[in-house]
Amino acid sequence: MKIAAQENEKTRRQVKMRMEWENMKRMVGTSLFFVVLFSAIWIGILYRRHEAIPQLMLGIFTCISLLVQIGFGSYGFWWMQQRNRQEAKKITTCYWLATSITFGGCMLLAKTTWEVTFYLFLLILALAMIPLLSRRKFLFSVGTQVLLSIVLLIQGSLDLEHWLYTLAACSLCGIISRQQYSSHWRKFEDGCRLSNIQNQAETDSMTHLLNRRGLERRITTIWPMCERQGMNVAVIMLDIDHFKKYNDAFGHGKGDACIQAIAGKLIENTPRKSDYAARVGGEEFL
Repeated sequence: MKIAAQENEKTRRQVKMRMEWENMKRMVGTSLFFVVLFSAIWIGILYRRHEAIPQLMLGIFTCISLLVQIGFGSYGFWWMQQRNRQEAKKITTCYWLATSITFGGCMLLAKTTWEVTFYLFLLILALAMIPLLSRRKFLFSVGTQVLLSIVLLIQGSLDLEHWLYTLAACSLCGIISRQQYSSHWRKFEDGCRLSNIQNQAETDSMTHLLNRRGLERRITTIWPMCERQGMNVAVIMLDIDHFKKYNDAFGHGKGDACIQAIAGKLIENTPRKSDYAARVGGEEFL
């Protein structure tokens, strides 16, 4: 039971990490889209002559939003290039929050019903369709959208017809978001379970080194790559001298501890992804 619980917890952490990767990838793509969109809006504001003060305020707000999108997009791209990635849940949450504030401010500064509806639809798109939201974040985003639309309806920025349209769009995008979250979670969970089962089948339980099956699969992947790139492959085989005498003299427990100590040193000296260490016999390693 304890081992099964540990495996489930490990799978859950792996799934969460994959969800963070997916959300970060979506954040980079979304920020790139909004950089292009806000640039076009800012250029359009510069060419409009009437309503100078509101347009100036909207232009400043759009410029700030453009910088925010560039900052988050650049950080997301940098995060995806790192080998040791930190938890990105807070970053993606801050991004969706900053995007919500951006579109909320644009809606308050907009003067026509069409502009308000346009920014509200973009807010729904950013909050409901693009990120893979957990249940808590999903309910918070939907509540924010409904509350903001009610405020705009009372304020007179939206008429009843446009308000109903936005609620319908919000419901549709919310359904799509939850379906995406569920499907991605199931896909990542199944993939992690299969990967863990495969690793268990290809790993020696006592030393945590590769067994023969795991070694053969690694060779079939690394050998063609080295042939294509003209690289050499170094192979070292070793065994423990006089291990049978040591095992008979001190017992199987001490013999297992000896094998584990040797395996630990092999793991320390194979840090790269292209380095593999395997136990191919009782006291034989490769």
